[in-house]
Amino acid sequence: MNRLQPLGVDIGSTRVRVAMSECGLENRLRLLAIASRDLPHDSWRHGRSELDLAAAILEELLRELGARKKECITAIGAPYATLRVMRFPRMSRIERMRAARFEMLQDATSERRRIVRLHPVDRRSGIFAVAAIDEAALNIHVEVLRRAGLRVVAVDHDAYALRRILPEFDAIADIGRDGMRLHAFRSTGVTSWSALFGGAHVTQAIAADLSIDEESAEKRKRILGAAGGGESALAALAQELSAMLGDAQGSGAKIARLALVGNGARLPGLAERVEQCTGVSVELPVAALLRTSEISDEILRVASPDWTLAAALSGWAAA
Repeated sequence: MNRLQPLGVDIGSTRVRVAMSECGLENRLRLLAIASRDLPHDSWRHGRSELDLAAAILEELLRELGARKKECITAIGAPYATLRVMRFPRMSRIERMRAARFEMLQDATSERRRIVRLHPVDRRSGIFAVAAIDEAALNIHVEVLRRAGLRVVAVDHDAYALRRILPEFDAIADIGRDGMRLHAFRSTGVTSWSALFGGAHVTQAIAADLSIDEESAEKRKRILGAAGGGESALAALAQELSAMLGDAQGSGAKIARLALVGNGARLPGLAERVEQCTGVSVELPVAALLRTSEISDEILRVASPDWTLAAALSGWAAA
């Protein structure tokens, strides 16, 4: 008998995505539906009325999907969550938590309260994944979901969610509106790098170069990329990502294949530029779970970078 899985809900700075999956025989997942809605830029992070607006948009999306499940899985990542892999000497659980808190909080750049959690990678060798999460950001994230009538079962880290759905890649770059994150994977866990450079910078450059408003520049970018404007910003974005890849390789990560996800990954020419700079094979993959749906291949090729994380979260319970 097929079992509905908790919904996968990916809330970004300007968009929310919801994925529904079911689990059948031999724990096989199938994607039933997935959709997204735009949010006013970062509005859901500020104030009660803005939270209500974000929740109302999410409720509308849930009705459109016909979602019957009220349980959900969501994710949080940089800059609100920091992830490191640490090796601890033999010690008690309480001592290990104290040591992890000390290491994760001593270089914190904010006075905001942070929650520290550990997950064993290789308990015998004392290797743990350690996450430090901004408590206020986490509470706001969960509150939006609660106001939309959902119950949060778990909060994943976006790096591990993406790793589950794209296990064949050595690294994954998630390119958003205002920033990007690079996750490099090894047998001991994941190491992440981030930069405050994203698709919005290319949009702004196109608007400035062509003397048009940002809304028109965004529409032009989605169709033509940086053609005719914003070329310098696109080149800078590719150089920034290439530099992050160099840092990852310099730290010992072996990267032959890189996956690009996130809305900014669809910038025409970005993958080719990074590939030329680094020699790494750069791809915009369609995850296997997305291919189990009835969505056409043409739509999947265009939408998969934006949908990948939500789809990954919808398969959390079966992982």
